[in-house]
Amino acid sequence: MNWFFGCLLCAFFVGAAVANSPAQDMPSVVLHNRGGDILIEVQSRRPLEDTLQRLCQEYGWLVDFEEIVYTDDELIDVSAPAWRKTHPRQRGAMDPPLQRAKFTLPATLFGEDATGKAIEALLIQYNEQFSQQRYEFQKLGKLRFVVYGVRSAGVADALNAVAIVPPTQNRLSASSDLDRVVQICSANNRLPIVLGNIPINGLTTHLIAPSARKITCREAIDRIANAVSPNLTYRLAYEATNRQLFLSITSQGIYETSQDGRRTLRPRN
Repeated sequence: MNWFFGCLLCAFFVGAAVANSPAQDMPSVVLHNRGGDILIEVQSRRPLEDTLQRLCQEYGWLVDFEEIVYTDDELIDVSAPAWRKTHPRQRGAMDPPLQRAKFTLPATLFGEDATGKAIEALLIQYNEQFSQQRYEFQKLGKLRFVVYGVRSAGVADALNAVAIVPPTQNRLSASSDLDRVVQICSANNRLPIVLGNIPINGLTTHLIAPSARKITCREAIDRIANAVSPNLTYRLAYEATNRQLFLSITSQGIYETSQDGRRTLRPRN
């Protein structure tokens, strides 16, 4: 898939989703400091993802996210009433219902070792509260992690992370390498992968060094994001209407490290 066609395809699906769905509910994630612990209260259609996003902003975590592939029983029709009235039999916009959750984490959430322990504690509590879903995590680098949904222990639900991406002989632009990786991973995945929100300018101008060995899809996607900028992370989202996966690579800001080692995110102007 070339970049122009990929962007057109992405625009088509995004436009279709907007046409038949109402405005998205704004998630609410509130952090409270209670006796040295952090109490998190969240109301969201995706409580784990929105909690992680807030913690990344607050503490400078770098976390890739792979959304679980929901079953239709876990989704509700959120199509706009006017669209649903004229399309009574067509599959419309599908989303999880609005959910509430509470998590408690230790206050020390920064630093390499503490981040992994905090993510682990968060996932244990999430998996207990939402037993039909399960999320696990993997450390990808010194300060980089990926959280991914599973349906059976250790088996990623969305991305076939064991599919092998062969090494390259020459330096490629990040955009060309991402095209190559997405084609390989999509061909070996049970659901197609479509490019979503991608920083095209940065990917087009940045050259990726040849990979010296075979790596998995997860490693390959994270490697590209991290090579372009250490502040970039990827998100693999399940688009339920068309039963496909949207891959986005984004940066929400610039991470800064204070003298005491705490990393925080400064929003872009």
